[in-house]
Amino acid sequence: MVYCLKNITKCPYCKLQVDIKDLPTHIEEAASKKDDLAAAVLANNLELIKSVQIHGRDLQTYRVASEQDATLMHLAVKANQVEILDYLLLNGLSADLTNKFGETPLHLCCGQNNGKPEIARLLVMRGANYMSKNTLGDSPLDLSIRYGHHDITMLFNSANSSAIASTAGSSSFISDGQFGSQGSMRKTKQGFNKQLSAHSNRSSMQGGPSYF
Repeated sequence: MVYCLKNITKCPYCKLQVDIKDLPTHIEEAASKKDDLAAAVLANNLELIKSVQIHGRDLQTYRVASEQDATLMHLAVKANQVEILDYLLLNGLSADLTNKFGETPLHLCCGQNNGKPEIARLLVMRGANYMSKNTLGDSPLDLSIRYGHHDITMLFNSANSSAIASTAGSSSFISDGQFGSQGSMRKTKQGFNKQLSAHSNRSSMQGGPSYF
């Protein structure tokens, strides 16, 4: 018996043909694959991430409790998945999302075993704040100095210099909101220079960020 084509429709999000009565279930199941998202990042499965998002899943609020409440951004940095990280940034995720220890993805780029200049550059270009502090009071700049990630430290220095030299709102490297006035530019430069010259061998505290 031929099934009536009137009973077939396309998902408005992924365009997959489904039975009309099954459409709500299809959308709900596609959007609720949150347990698959972490694995998708590790496996560089961008298509699954896109599918989950277009079906209504809010990627901004996704957290992995077993990974210190890491976001998809943190997972992408740890797994060195530049394409996925770029997709997340272009689709509305903040470059300064934090985990339970107040670490941003940029903090992870600057950790003890995790120096990633390419990813750090992408994050800074998308507005990441290299002066933000985690729960121990460390910024990405602090960590890049402490662990000898000289390429990343120079990246921050270059970003700082570009922002100071530009008039407010004209910098193409740092987001407008990060350096909104001449006064804040001077404060940022002073803060950068102070941290750059500070003693960088403080011991880590137990129970805090791991600095992978």
